Amino acid sequence: MKNFAPSSKGFISLSFVFILTIFVSLYLTGTFAIALSQQRDYVRSTCIQEATEIQISTLKNVRRLFDLNSISTFLRNAIVIVEAAIAVATIALQAPLVAELKETLDALKETQKSFDTVQKGLLLEAQTELKLKHANLAIKINSGQGGIARPWRYMLSMSSIFTPKKLPTLPVRPDSKDDVFPNYEWDENPEAKLELAYSWNMWFRTIEKYQKFFAWNNALNFECSVAPDLKGEKWKLKINEGKSSQSMF
Repeated sequence: MKNFAPSSKGFISLSFVFILTIFVSLYLTGTFAIALSQQRDYVRSTCIQEATEIQISTLKNVRRLFDLNSISTFLRNAIVIVEAAIAVATIALQAPLVAELKETLDALKETQKSFDTVQKGLLLEAQTELKLKHANLAIKINSGQGGIARPWRYMLSMSSIFTPKKLPTLPVRPDSKDDVFPNYEWDENPEAKLELAYSWNMWFRTIEKYQKFFAWNNALNFECSVAPDLKGEKWKLKINEGKSSQSMF
């Protein structure tokens, strides 16, 4: 049986430790890269899917609002015609006809008020739904990001955040602020105002006592957005999945 000199045993031990250190470092780097990629893909897919659903729901609400314009226009025109008829009948001293026309006018105005209530309710519903779903998307993604950090919390200092780049607004306006039950139309730059845009940032740094094995000091980020394309009668969506970038700090 061959005996190794003490120096040979020490060399073998050091070599083993060195190889083991490299193996552990490569293993940790590989598994973390996979976990990081999965997290990034989850955030991106959730962002696009949820933002698309928000846009579809919002555009449906706007379409319902715009569909009321034909009724609004009809009632406006009918009121103008009846008011003109009342004026003519008054000049002609047709009292019974004037009374009948006034009843018709009152009925038209009551109908107008009823639709005005419906219109305001639909507008409020659309605005509230847009803001709530927009806020809930950020909450959903941020609350679901803790999974990647748990296996690494003893070796890495990590933080991540998913934030809206801007607050979307419902870009519609009445054609008259004074009229009851007005027509609604797109405001200026509706596509930009309705765009849902978000950014995701993750920072991770190796805890000091493990930096001799692997030293990570990185930031990962990307952006995603979904905006409407309102050209033509059939509205579409423009989806930007964004490109991720990595930086050292």
